[in-house]
Amino acid sequence: MRQNLAYQNRETNLLKDLFRGGIQRHPTVENHIGFKRARAISRRIVLESKRKSWNEYTSSITTRTDMNSTSQNITTEDSLEIANTLANHFANMSSSANYPDIFSQTKNERETDLCFATARHLEYNAPFILKEMEFALRHCKKKTAPGRDCISNEMLINLTPG
Repeated sequence: MRQNLAYQNRETNLLKDLFRGGIQRHPTVENHIGFKRARAISRRIVLESKRKSWNEYTSSITTRTDMNSTSQNITTEDSLEIANTLANHFANMSSSANYPDIFSQTKNERETDLCFATARHLEYNAPFILKEMEFALRHCKKKTAPGRDCISNEMLINLTPG
């Protein structure tokens, strides 16, 4: 059974059907123009209703909303719109603006920026030589997911010597 959507409008469909029937019985230019006008009004109302329904739905999502029910209620086909709307919503929900003032003060006091600048020579900051890289590549797993740089181990292994 097909689910009734909030943006389906009985009146616009009825208006369109009346003009469609009129155009079939009396195929005049006036009836054709009337049908096209009714169809355009119907499309505009449906699009406005879809937009309103989507905005109401996304504003109803909270931090306690179950992700399973969230994904089941999404009916739009535009995946970019879905991703952007949900990303903006969750970014707003998890921003520091939603924290209580006392928590924000404590958080700001305890968080410190890390300083990586040092005068000491640390071994892990020393440049490595090509033999070390080749050794590491020979002993790494080949079929692994790429990191944040999107470079997989297979790509590194197949590099030509420089």
